[in-house]
Amino acid sequence: MRKSQETHKPDILDILSSIWILSCNDEKAIITYEDLEYRLNPPGDIDLRKLVQGRAELFRRGVARHRLALWKQKMLAGEQLPSYLQDLEDAERKTKIASIGQDDVFRNQFRAGPAAAPAQIEVLDWGLQHIDRMRKARSEAKEQKLKELSSKWLPLLSTAVALVAILSTGYFQKQNMDTQARLKYYEVELKPKQESYDTFMKSLIDAGDNARKNDHAALVHDLTDMELAYYKLEGFLAENNRENRDSIWKKFQEFSALCFERVDQKDDSPKFLASFIEYKTEFRYLLTHTLFPDSYK
Repeated sequence: MRKSQETHKPDILDILSSIWILSCNDEKAIITYEDLEYRLNPPGDIDLRKLVQGRAELFRRGVARHRLALWKQKMLAGEQLPSYLQDLEDAERKTKIASIGQDDVFRNQFRAGPAAAPAQIEVLDWGLQHIDRMRKARSEAKEQKLKELSSKWLPLLSTAVALVAILSTGYFQKQNMDTQARLKYYEVELKPKQESYDTFMKSLIDAGDNARKNDHAALVHDLTDMELAYYKLEGFLAENNRENRDSIWKKFQEFSALCFERVDQKDDSPKFLASFIEYKTEFRYLLTHTLFPDSYK
């Protein structure tokens, strides 16, 4: 019986695909690791928390304290209950809810905003294709390793032609793997960085313009887009320079306050324009030097 279970042990990337689909489609944008364990019931040697936290391009760790508090209030009222809490008695359920901390939850990288709706099918499909590319890359790496091991046992009397063929095959395989690595880097890291950076800076410019036009509704929309773009960049910022990440978040809050102060003023102010240009310059410098450090070496 044990051998049969080992034979059908799920692949780690299959489990990752299941987590991705669940995080895209679940009505709750915030998911606890305990609920994930309850719903997927993985083999005991698979650490779902470590698996999720190791894929920053797919999942976002934790949640802001105030958002977690609001969610807990809803759960205490019987709303948005995770599956593992639904069948518990009231006292035990309240204890469980109270014990949930910021590090006990995660979100889909594309559902970072408050009350985020389920992800669009294009996002879900992108994630599954990304995981499939990892699966193919792993398979290619295993095949390459087997070929390298087997080559050590080739007869010493192999002909020169066979040796040249083996070396040529290895060379072209390496060229192909290098090309695939560059393409994956662009698709998984560089492209999301560039797109989110573009959205962040465009929303910043629009926010300054709408603040001067006294368009409060448009300003709120622009600042929301800026914040969502920041959330998409935050994982990359934390990897490269945590100090710059914290500085960018602080400056975003300062910039938001500046815009809300200006939007209620009727007369244009040279001081606001000067401050806006200063913030735009600082954001551009911090983001480009943190996200694209290789371009400034």
